[in-house]
Amino acid sequence: MANEPVGGARGATVVVTDLCKHYGTVNALRGVNLTIHAGEFVSLLGASGSGKSTLLKLIAGLETVSSGQILLGGLDATRLPSERRDIGMVFQDYALFPSMTVAQNIAFPLRMRRMPAEEQCKHIARVAAMVGIEAFLSRKPSQLSGGQQQRVAIARAIVFDPKILLLDEPLSALDKNLREQTKGELKALHERLGVTIIYVTHDQSEALAMSDRIAVLDQGDIVDVGTPTGLYSAPRTAFLATFLGQANLLPVTIEASTEDDCTVSSAWGRATLPRARLSPDLQATQGKAAFVVIRPEHLTVAEGDGPAGTILIAVTVAQALYNGSETIYSAICAASGLALTLRDNRPGRSIFAVGASMPLNVDLSHGFLVPVSGAVV
Repeated sequence: MANEPVGGARGATVVVTDLCKHYGTVNALRGVNLTIHAGEFVSLLGASGSGKSTLLKLIAGLETVSSGQILLGGLDATRLPSERRDIGMVFQDYALFPSMTVAQNIAFPLRMRRMPAEEQCKHIARVAAMVGIEAFLSRKPSQLSGGQQQRVAIARAIVFDPKILLLDEPLSALDKNLREQTKGELKALHERLGVTIIYVTHDQSEALAMSDRIAVLDQGDIVDVGTPTGLYSAPRTAFLATFLGQANLLPVTIEASTEDDCTVSSAWGRATLPRARLSPDLQATQGKAAFVVIRPEHLTVAEGDGPAGTILIAVTVAQALYNGSETIYSAICAASGLALTLRDNRPGRSIFAVGASMPLNVDLSHGFLVPVSGAVV
């Protein structure tokens, strides 16, 4: 289970309780509570200013806590200096020493721990092989590509075998292809090392691809924590639905609600959703307004009658973006004027022109009913 300790993990637990950070009158963190199990890969996901990097810096000891507590491996580290926390960290700009060689950069934390030179060489060789930079040990950072510099930063962060590894948006400076490659490499490295990884990002695709769990932050609070599949397929709120991936919010009115299901109506008809497809934050009372969350992949161009659980609606194409594997459409519902987004990846598909009418099947079996509040991102 992703929300329990990973078997055989060599990492340490991280527990933050009622954690606050103030910068003058600005509340950067507002009583954050989060438990990360040993060996988990947890992403802190949020927009700029949400508090994710502040939380990471407090765990690392790079900022002082205003109030609250941080436990690392069961020990109170709230006021512990950063150098005594046994944490590896990879910064967004990598923070390599330009005058040192790659080997010297990697060796820096070992020298600070007064490790004998012979032992340093063994550790450097081990992590250099692990991240694939054995051929660059004598080079300076200025002689490396961005991807190679990132590998050096990771090697330096893990060379002293920390139990916790913190990464602050380490892929942001890489091009798209290298980001995709590095996501897989980081996931594989985590599985090999078994350390606890806390990963800060604003990129939903990174968080979804690599994490055991994701903590979503907004305005200094954690608004939800869950597995990638859980948060994506069953968001508690409209904010979470629209922030974690693309989402269509179909406005509906609740007609009836029982212990087993909920019937809703809208401009495009009536539908019944099982109780399991209702947010726990929603009070499903008759006449109440709500949203049905439909992901773009659950809207398909109609080619005859759709399967059970789908409804047919007519839309007008407002924009068509072809990117090879799929065409992404923005469209306007004829009945309600609602703007919708869908991804069309049918083999041999033709592309609908802007202004063309398009029939859509909406798969309500994947819909999720959420409250109207919190719809604005």
